[in-house]
Amino acid sequence: MTIPLTLDAENNRLCFGFGDTTYTVIDQPERLGVQVKQGQRITFLAGDPDTRIGDRMEIHTAENVKSGTCPLK
Repeated sequence: MTIPLTLDAENNRLCFGFGDTTYTVIDQPERLGVQVKQGQRITFLAGDPDTRIGDRMEIHTAENVKSGTCPLK
């Protein structure tokens, strides 16, 4: 199964979803991690900048990635 991803390059985010759950990977200088939104509940899983490997912007070449805007609260 290929998961469609949305690359929000302007806001440094990558998002995808399953049913009513949306995952947004945030890679910004002041905020790094994954926001999980399920229904009305939002959880932020903080990342550690020291463990970052690679450049998530390179993902734009994958065939299941489209440009767009990730919904975020």
